[in-house]
Amino acid sequence: GGRFAAVLADEPGRYSPFRVRHGVVTRRGPVPAARRPDPREWTALLEAAGFTRVRAETHRVPVFEAEHAAAAWVLIVRTSAPLLAWQGGLDERAREAAHREAVRTLASWFPGGPVRPPGEAVLVSGVHPG
Repeated sequence: GGRFAAVLADEPGRYSPFRVRHGVVTRRGPVPAARRPDPREWTALLEAAGFTRVRAETHRVPVFEAEHAAAAWVLIVRTSAPLLAWQGGLDERAREAAHREAVRTLASWFPGGPVRPPGEAVLVSGVHPG
């Protein structure tokens, strides 16, 4: 027996750190590969594995909190392996331009700080009777 729970992150088109990241990146080259797992795929996998009471619940939540826009962008970059790899392939000038654009965008959404971007998280859970 056991329990399973996973939180699926937001997707690029919604109002979240992923939206600013996606916008900044797409203007400077290919977008790093990322795909949000579909909650239906997860629930189907759990049910196929014998889990019961399988649920997928959507919640609006703040994704993180940062004191100001520059700190928020640094946090977004440092917590995304595909974004770190993308940024590592840029020359210094392009990296600085991306940073300025992201900070401007975040500052326009959260003037004066703190930066508390809302996002959507899907909690997928189930119980295995085994």
